[in-house]
Order: sequence, then C-alpha cells, then structure tokens
Amino acid sequence: MTTLNERARSLVWAGAFLIELAKDRSLPITIRRTAVVIARHFPTTWDVTRMASHPFSEVELCDDDIREWTKDSPHGPLLDSTRLAFPDSTPAVASDKHKSARKSGPERLQDALAAANASRAAHDKDCLGVWRALGEIDPELTDAVLEIGLSESEAALWMCLHGKDGESLADWVLAGCRADVLAMVERTKHGFVG
Repeated sequence: MTTLNERARSLVWAGAFLIELAKDRSLPITIRRTAVVIARHFPTTWDVTRMASHPFSEVELCDDDIREWTKDSPHGPLLDSTRLAFPDSTPAVASDKHKSARKSGPERLQDALAAANASRAAHDKDCLGVWRALGEIDPELTDAVLEIGLSESEAALWMCLHGKDGESLADWVLAGCRADVLAMVERTKHGFVG
C-alpha cells in the first residue's frame, strides 16, 4: 500500500524528472517541449509540502527529504523559482559529462568513435577546400601531385598532412617553399618518399 509520504516523494521525483527531460539535449525536441509544458503546471516542492500538510498532517516533508529524493537529479527539484526555457532544436553537446557517466563502456566508445568520425569527415572536407584553393593558385603543382597516382581526396589529405615540424605541404607552399614541395613530389613519383 502506498503511504502519503511515498505519494509526496513521487510528486517531488516527478517534478525533478520533468526538469531532467527538459534539459536533456539528447532527447527529441518534442519530448523536451512537452516536459516544459507539463512542468509549468506541475506541483512544485512548495505545493507538495502545502498539500501534504493541510489534509494530512501526519506527512512531514522537510528540505532534507527533498534533497535525498532528488539526489540523482543534477538539476534539482521543481521549485517555485524554477524557470524552464522552451527548448530549441539545437543538437546535443557531445561533452555532456552527466550523460556519459550513465553510459556503459561500449556506449561511450561508440559515442567517441562517432565524434571522431564526424571530426574526420569535417577535416577531410576542410582538406579538400585547401586542395581546391591550392589548385586555383598553382594548378601546375596540383597536377604534379595527381600524377603520383593519388585521387583528389587522397592528394588533399596528403597536402594537409603535418610533418615532424608541425607544418603541412600546404604550409610550405604558403611559406614560399613551392620548389621543395615539387621536389618532394618528384621523389615520391620515383619511389623515394620523404
């Protein structure tokens, strides 16, 4: 049988849960917005305390109870002062420590791999932009690189690859060392890489 204290605790938990739903950017926007709408009319801890004390004076609800009941809710309980903004559809932030702490090792690995793949895709696209800009200012150099037998995307990555000194071949071109880059291309063409 549910006690009056358990009912009060459930209301406090539910209010805190609505806040967690509203602020969890990994959830669909419709769920987050629904949580905000419900929270606007949901009983706050003050309401629960008042409701519990009037007709049921045997229910004792104190701040320590509320803290204990909402210890697993990082954003706390629903209070009179809680103001939830209507969420927008901004994508989830990848570095949310709270969410990653709840995930298993394989889930965290999958998330990290997805982030690395997204980062790699962005890097590849940026390298292709460097390659195309290089082709505009020095088509002879880009043609020579393609003669090695690389595809355009491979050549783009090669031109952006950083050496021991932290500079890429594209950096060398910008620094006025085009002749050194062409010499490297020729050595590579003949089987001497470096």
